[in-house]
Parts: sequence; C-alpha cells; structure tokens
Amino acid sequence: MATIGTGVSVIVPARDAGPFIAQALASIRAQTVSALEVIVVDDDSSDRTAEIAAAAGATVVAHRSGRPAAVRNAGIARARGELLAFLDADDRWRPTKLERQLQALAADPGIGFVGCLTTLFLDDPAAPPDWFTAEWSGNRAEPSLLPSAVLVRRSAFALAGLYDDRMERSDDLEWTARAQDAGVARTVVPEILVERRIHAAGVSADHAAAARRHLAILRESIARKRSAGGR
Repeated sequence: MATIGTGVSVIVPARDAGPFIAQALASIRAQTVSALEVIVVDDDSSDRTAEIAAAAGATVVAHRSGRPAAVRNAGIARARGELLAFLDADDRWRPTKLERQLQALAADPGIGFVGCLTTLFLDDPAAPPDWFTAEWSGNRAEPSLLPSAVLVRRSAFALAGLYDDRMERSDDLEWTARAQDAGVARTVVPEILVERRIHAAGVSADHAAAARRHLAILRESIARKRSAGGR
C-alpha cells in the first residue's frame, strides 16, 4: 500500500467494542493507501477492546468520558496528521475509502471535508433490533457526513472548532452545521465506501428525540447566522 504523504490520522472511538473492533481495524489496514497512524481512543472499556487494538498495531489512548464527542476530540488532540478520519469501532470501511476521498480533496483545495455514501448491514440477520425495518437492509446507499464517513482537513476544525463535548448525541450534526456556518466547504464522494453495522448493543433509533435535537441544532444555526449578519 502507498503511504499518504499529507498524513492521515485515523481515530477510532471505542467502548466495549471487543466483538467488532478487529473488523474495523482490518478494514483500515485493507485501505489502498496507508494511514500515518491509527489511534484507538478507549472509553473505559470493560472488555478486551484495548488489548485487541494494541495487538492490531493501533496506538491506544485511554480517555474516560462516555460521550462520543469528547472521545473524538481526545483523538484529534493526539493525532499528528493534517487530515483526520474517524471510524466507529463497529463500522467498516471499503478498501478505497481513503483513496477516493483524498482524490476529492486534491481536486479542490477549497474543500474542508468530504463524506461518502454509506450502507447498513445487520450483525445478526436473524435477530435485528426492534426498530430496524426491512427497507434499510441490503445495499441501500445513503449520502453521509457521519463521523465514519468523513475525511476532514485539520484546518476545518481550526475554523469551526472541535466537536461539542457537552452533547451526548448528534454532536456530529451540530459540528457539520457549525462548519457550514463558518464557511467550510464540503462534498460527498458518490460511492458506497462505509458499511455501518446494526446490532443489539447499538443505539436505538429514538426518532422523536433525534427530531428534537435536530430542531435545536437548526435553531442554533439560524441564531448564528442572524448574529453574524448583525455585526
């Protein structure tokens, strides 16, 4: 595999991810370009997550938080790369994920971060979570700016700030809105490059709660724009 000259750091937040993290890390190693470093931020796991990650060659950083935003921020603080990628410990990348996103960034130096299409897969097809519907299964493609799907220039975080570690959920959407309001340009590679795992231990789809969070994020974005317009 070729090495990425610009330096991509891959940050893997993990908590009790023993059943999945080996696959996540294998998908990073299988990339057609190599990362500068792979950092697993272990959020107080009670299983073999840290041991498995270290055996796979990742740098393991302990950071007790319970909030994904704080865990990702800890990884950003430790990372050396000018480009930052994130992979949830239960998800997987397809082999050309980094390569295709690097091409997109190289084609337009004004782009601050790039997403891609994602698809879902059931960890145990015989026992889907109650909230999972059949229409989500298969190779359905969804454009995504979720953490597992993005590659971000460090300069984008300098403009927009880090993830809001006060938030327990939807901090990635809040950051995307804040980055947009700060003028950080983005694009999406129109290819399925990420496979998101659905499993019983994952977060259930509380659509009402998610809708409330998303509405609050929208209101905050509107308030920022009004404030900026009034200066």
